[in-house]
Amino acid sequence: MKPVLFLCSGLLLMQSALAAPDPVNGQKLFAASRCLECHGTDVFTRPDRKVNSLVALESQVRKCDANLSTNWFDDEILDVVAYLNKTYYKFPAPAANTGAAPALDKNVAAE
Repeated sequence: MKPVLFLCSGLLLMQSALAAPDPVNGQKLFAASRCLECHGTDVFTRPDRKVNSLVALESQVRKCDANLSTNWFDDEILDVVAYLNKTYYKFPAPAANTGAAPALDKNVAAE
């Protein structure tokens, strides 16, 4: 019985890891956070913004998560990234997950 439960719980975890980011949940998380205490939304749309790729956006959200101690899980961080990208940044959607590691963006700078 235990191997069956272990297998089922593993499948459930894999399913949640493969789920597409949810910008609606990202909006709720963003609204509940203290993100706008440090900066306004103009930081997302200004011409000289420092976040210029989806990889850089995820990196910046992770930095903010650490600085604000929101303690979001990876899927929640990706939800916030999806919300910010859909609402402000409009970067192209990443290719389908091939299992390959994402390329590192060497031009990541803090906002």
